[in-house]
Amino acid sequence: MGIKWLLAAVLAFLAAPMAVAQSALDGLESIGKPVDRGTGFQPSATELARDIVWLDTMILIIITAIVVFVTALLIIVMVKYNAKANDDPATFT
Repeated sequence: MGIKWLLAAVLAFLAAPMAVAQSALDGLESIGKPVDRGTGFQPSATELARDIVWLDTMILIIITAIVVFVTALLIIVMVKYNAKANDDPATFT
């Protein structure tokens, strides 16, 4: 079993320079290549893809505004109607 591990280590050592050389292609952008801390879409190649990216960004902005608004409403209700601020609760339903 020891010779298998040694052979695997040697092959990995020999393959590492090829992987480094492939990633250093004069700054050329590779489609589909993972980017460090990248969370968005790949670069758009067609007008339809650019429209999809724009729509995704717009929906994200709208959802963020809704979340901020609802969070503000919840905080207002928690502050206004907590037990310390409202000692005598209403008796009607």
